[in-house]
Amino acid sequence: LFALSNHAATIIQNTGGNFVAFEAEENVQLTPGAPTSFTITNDVTPSGNQALFASGANNTTFPTSFASYAIKFSTPGTYKVFFRWRANEDFTGDPNAANSFHAPIRFGASTNGALNPNPDYTISTVKNTRVKPESHTYHVDPENTSLLAVSQAQVDAGTPLIFTIGTREAGMMFDRFVLTLDSSLTE
Repeated sequence: LFALSNHAATIIQNTGGNFVAFEAEENVQLTPGAPTSFTITNDVTPSGNQALFASGANNTTFPTSFASYAIKFSTPGTYKVFFRWRANEDFTGDPNAANSFHAPIRFGASTNGALNPNPDYTISTVKNTRVKPESHTYHVDPENTSLLAVSQAQVDAGTPLIFTIGTREAGMMFDRFVLTLDSSLTE
């Protein structure tokens, strides 16, 4: 059973909506890990002046820390994941650094940081698509491998589904997530 922390609330999709959007640093349950761990950090450039941040050192083989969100959907369908992110310039000595995470392939993905490999995740398709200095500013990108299905039975049950991402590269910062039925979303 997944329990949210006392600072996390369930994200509710509007009735009849075709998307759900939320701040990455709000209503989140963080599962710490090493050598890379999600934290909330101050950042003046995103909305809300904070961001979800992958701190520590890289572990590109499998996720060691997780950020989970409980979402109650009102509309069934296959949702595509979009996210607004940037690379922290302190981590981009290598121009291809701080630009990937482990994307879930299903709702309710495991938060066991000892699973190597973890079959519930894949490497994000945004990896190495933008390099410094462009990667130092926030942009919206799609996650092309995360097509997450919500059934009518799940909507009818009214039980929140758990959306979880995992760490991969230290220095990646997230501002917002959008799960949408519209696969052509742009910034």
